[in-house]
Amino acid sequence: ITMEVIYDGEAWVAVAFSEDEYMPGSDAVIGSPELGNVPQKYRLLAKTPVVDSAIELMPEEEQTLINATVEVRDGQTVMKFTKILKEPGQIEIMIGLNNMLWAYGSSNTLSYHAQRSPFTLDLSSSDEAVNSDAPSFELSVAPSSVSSQNDCKPWPDAAWLQPNFCSNRFVDGLSRPRGLHIDHTTDEILLVERGASRVVRLVPNNVDASDVSVVALSNTEGLGLNHGIELSGGYLYASSTTKVYRWLYIDGNAGETEEVIVGMRSGGHFTRTLAFDADERWLYVSIGSLG
Repeated sequence: ITMEVIYDGEAWVAVAFSEDEYMPGSDAVIGSPELGNVPQKYRLLAKTPVVDSAIELMPEEEQTLINATVEVRDGQTVMKFTKILKEPGQIEIMIGLNNMLWAYGSSNTLSYHAQRSPFTLDLSSSDEAVNSDAPSFELSVAPSSVSSQNDCKPWPDAAWLQPNFCSNRFVDGLSRPRGLHIDHTTDEILLVERGASRVVRLVPNNVDASDVSVVALSNTEGLGLNHGIELSGGYLYASSTTKVYRWLYIDGNAGETEEVIVGMRSGGHFTRTLAFDADERWLYVSIGSLG
């Protein structure tokens, strides 16, 4: 199969062959002008922002791409390659339906993707279909990071949306939602419900996240949580007006409640934004005005 991937910008690009439309276990072709002008094949190991843990370069004997190039041309990153359909130890490309993914980065440096999405490629047995043009992945047609629903229309009052962006309702029924944090190991959103004084997980039930379940973390309830939330070092942190709490966070479950900071004065602003420094050694708490 011969493919051409076009990204409207300058960044690394990738296309992956998958058995189930998920990243782990897939075989990917990744190209970046920073890595040279020849794309290479990788195995996708896990969903994590740590690149060395997420991907593995296939050994030299498995680098069998034909006429593979990647270059920046007229402001676009263009990757072309021809791949053998059936190779030992790799996902076979079928003459029929194939589960695939595309992704691109925020720069030429290979790092956590800026955007990615699954898609289905249908190869029939006819020469015309096999030799047809490959998909073109352009920024203007890529789904937003908030929603990947096909029918992506702006809200009537969303005048602040920039060109090529859209907005969809992601989840309903929350009680005065406030701070949120993305768990990059699972791509789930952790959110503070101020009205219910708790932290909830927003768990996608399908690949395009068009159906989402709200799962409460029981040990976070009844503590007056109202805004701040962070993840660091395997712990979940959240704040009330006067305290910062943390819980050991494993596989979507919060452990026993620990008090990290106590005695913050009430009055004035009652929310407390949380943030760690780049080394995750110091936790900063924004107090706001004290009235």
